Amino acid sequence: MSPALPAVQPLDPLRFPLHGLRLIEASAGTGKTYTIALLYLRLVLGHGRDGSAFGRPLTPPEILVVTFTEAATQELRERIRARLDEAARVFAGEAEAPAGDALAALLADTPPDARPGCAHRLRVAAQWMDESAIATIHGWAWRMLREHAMGSGSLFAQTLQTDLQALQQQVLHDHWRRHYYPLDAAASRALLGCFPNPEALWQAVRPLLAQGDAPLRLQGSAFDGAADALDALRQLGRSMAEADALENAARQAWRADRAALERLWHAARPHLNGNSYRGKDDDATFGGWLDALADWSAGADAPDNIARFGRDGAKLKKGEALPDHPALDAIDAWQQAQVAAQPAGLRAHLAVHAARALREALAAEKLRRAELGFDDLLLQLDRALAGPGGAALAARIRTRFPLALIDEFQDTDPVQYRIFRRIYGAAGPAGHGAGGAGDDDGSSPAAPTRGTTGLILIGDPKQAIYAFRGADIRTYLRARRDTAAQADAADGAVYALDTNFRSTAAVVQAVNRVFEQASRHPRGAFRFAGADGDPVPFVPVRARGRGEALWLEGRPAPALTLWSQEPEPDAGRDSIGTADYRAHMAEVFASAVVHWLADTGEGRSGFRHADGRWQPLRPADIAVLVRSGTEAAAIRGALAARGLRSVYLSDRESVFATPEAQDLLRWLRAAAEPGDDRLLRTALASRSLGLPLAELARLEEDELAWEETALRWQSFNACWLRHGVLPMVHALLHAYDLPAHWLAAPANGMNLGGERRLTNVLHLAEWLQRRAVDLDGPHALIRALAQRLVEPGGEEEILRLESDAALLKVVTIHKSKGLEYPLVLLPFIAAWREEKASAAKAIGFHDAEADAR
Repeated sequence: MSPALPAVQPLDPLRFPLHGLRLIEASAGTGKTYTIALLYLRLVLGHGRDGSAFGRPLTPPEILVVTFTEAATQELRERIRARLDEAARVFAGEAEAPAGDALAALLADTPPDARPGCAHRLRVAAQWMDESAIATIHGWAWRMLREHAMGSGSLFAQTLQTDLQALQQQVLHDHWRRHYYPLDAAASRALLGCFPNPEALWQAVRPLLAQGDAPLRLQGSAFDGAADALDALRQLGRSMAEADALENAARQAWRADRAALERLWHAARPHLNGNSYRGKDDDATFGGWLDALADWSAGADAPDNIARFGRDGAKLKKGEALPDHPALDAIDAWQQAQVAAQPAGLRAHLAVHAARALREALAAEKLRRAELGFDDLLLQLDRALAGPGGAALAARIRTRFPLALIDEFQDTDPVQYRIFRRIYGAAGPAGHGAGGAGDDDGSSPAAPTRGTTGLILIGDPKQAIYAFRGADIRTYLRARRDTAAQADAADGAVYALDTNFRSTAAVVQAVNRVFEQASRHPRGAFRFAGADGDPVPFVPVRARGRGEALWLEGRPAPALTLWSQEPEPDAGRDSIGTADYRAHMAEVFASAVVHWLADTGEGRSGFRHADGRWQPLRPADIAVLVRSGTEAAAIRGALAARGLRSVYLSDRESVFATPEAQDLLRWLRAAAEPGDDRLLRTALASRSLGLPLAELARLEEDELAWEETALRWQSFNACWLRHGVLPMVHALLHAYDLPAHWLAAPANGMNLGGERRLTNVLHLAEWLQRRAVDLDGPHALIRALAQRLVEPGGEEEILRLESDAALLKVVTIHKSKGLEYPLVLLPFIAAWREEKASAAKAIGFHDAEADAR
């Protein structure tokens, strides 16, 4: 029987126990970072009443804080540093605690004679933050493997590879050649029906590689993939060959007696089922069907409805039947063979077979090269903790970091949680490890003294959005169960931040109402409820956020407004096609936004603050949330048609994929070889240089003008060789007055103006200057740029412009996590499609027994 679901209690950050296993659920906007900084403050001070304090004050290098991105790491470190510095001034009497801040209560809890010592400790901690243990999970694992190489069984000299794409492609193509090149023609055809090329196979294999040895399920049933996939592929090839032979026999039978068959079907026409043969009473439609069958018999592709022209597939009115004919039986035989010739689960079998082979090959090759990828860091540390010396290694890590605080825990995975369970598995009272019942991995060390270790998990299951990276919401639910398994409620509980500081009271109330209604469904608001209860319940929050009110068209706007689109009366259906819905909503929303922004006078469209001040609505106040680039293009196009510019904040385009990168390569080639007229003409004709056609024609006819131009480009070459590529690019830009021309050109609604063009060129020029340090001469640099244009991926994304801040924002729902916008529009939120259980998307990783373990 499952452990009882733990009760959720409101979190008081000054009374929260700083030891044992704790789970804090922090909904969006409830002050999670503020709370983390305050708990950090208490750990440094050793603050706590009634047994809530940690066993002793801690220093920044002893408090492990794990986040999941480098940006979050930097932000959290600076926020905590600023909080420590602020608290030091308050405790030293140099500043007053902000009104309503918990810092005032913390000061009141401290005796006056102890405050100078606390101020000193806080100042030292703030100065020590550069050495604090705030890191990403991968960065921390890499550090542990290096510092405990002997205990973890790691190589002393290993290289962390941030990009394994080249190695993965090498192993993938080796697998394709080794296993698929020897196949005969029939099996090869079957393979290409499943995966037309190695890249298609990689797309299916990549998510499987991240799951390790997790139990697999195929279309709801347990799937071990033990069957020989290549034998199944050969069998499918034979079935497809048999089906082809039967199709040829059916073609021949139809062709041999076409006239009689057409008379047969004309005679049966009045008796055909109207639903199965829509349009049968129309001579053109019926004649078209017979013509298509004739073409098929001559070798063309089969029409979509050919099964309806066999004896078994024909649908006639009750009591009617077709006369006997060999061609009808031949079509039936072919259609039955077609069923046997379908891949069914073969695609999944091939993907699992490839995943296992590729996992072994990648591991062997990385071991040979002494290289590690990010996933290997966690797997290697996990294996070390599970090995013979795991208990000793866990004890050393726990001594180094007595307390760990895991941020964004809803985005963790089984491996990450297993690592922390093995290190802090006995964080509760003696004899009651956090692993809970059934944790028999044998690697948990002896229980430490109560209050000397702690594992604090902070997350929100409603924000678990990284399943595509391997994150597993069921890991979070297991942590909840582990918390419930604590013997003493004081040493294991689920806490919640229950006040929203980001949104208005009306918005919070509206969201509460929507999800409370959804909670009444049998499977709960988030479809996790079962017979044992709902492990992911919706917990309403209170509001203490924004004080201003949104006004639209001269009256206060409701917190939540739903716009609906009804099908056309003569459409003949009760739903709307996705494309029609997207196009219509883009136009409606764009028109509404333009109308609001044109009507921002006092009391019309804007924000009324609590003090009565009026703030007109601006484009920068509006965010449009979308699911994909397609939806983003639809709304941005509609806005652009109305003259309203926008910026797509989820645009991950590389600067090397821009037109400016192509033109810069042309400029570099011409500057490196100024005597090559062909390269120079190509550079002069580039779009970015923007020379008029008349000017290009004049250069072709005027030799003096051409020589002058060639001398100018020779000066660019000299500048490059003498000063470097960046000064040369600057000289070229100013020689042709490009910044002024670009910036003077009007920008269109998609924000493709001169500022963007200039930023891209300068960004590329700086990248070239950095690369030039490691390369020998201009031609090597040109080759490096040409290679990046072929493979434009990487970290050099297009830079955001300062002017983007004033534009309307279009951002994906996924990317908007953690961000805040005054007015949010979701024009396509009702779009949906039915998910079909296909072999292509049916491999899963969970079952109830595995979850219970």
